[in-house]
Amino acid sequence: MAQTTHALDGAGALVSVSTDASAFTDISGYSASVEISGGDQVTGGQFTHSGDAQVVTASGKTEPFTVTVNVLYTDEDSQPFDLIWDRFKGSTKTLCVRWSPNGGAAGDEQYTTTDAAKSAAKLCPIVSCTPPPADAASGDPIMFSFSVICADLLKATIST
Repeated sequence: MAQTTHALDGAGALVSVSTDASAFTDISGYSASVEISGGDQVTGGQFTHSGDAQVVTASGKTEPFTVTVNVLYTDEDSQPFDLIWDRFKGSTKTLCVRWSPNGGAAGDEQYTTTDAAKSAAKLCPIVSCTPPPADAASGDPIMFSFSVICADLLKATIST
């Protein structure tokens, strides 16, 4: 396979959140990164009395994904922290996260939190939402992060 000439840098990603999995709020002007963990296939292994390597099996099932978004904190009205913190501390601790690494134009790919059916955007439990820290030794902007856990990620191509 020939080397690609189309690498993405993610610097212009579109990042959005939703409290109803339908209407999304663009937080790209505040978000700095989206990190994904989990999603590994469940496997197992067992040594036997004979042989020096494990017998390894694969279940075909995958662990849930954790999506963590790192976001600039400001004291502006209607900043992302207010929306996410209020949701996390309220009675409905769910959020839908969607991002497009290449910016969200028609033809770009996007990823959205979803359930095991993998058919539509879904609200997922907010695992954490950290209040902004304060560091007297740093000149960096203040950040906060939030994480959601989801059964799967829905990959789609943006049509419009």
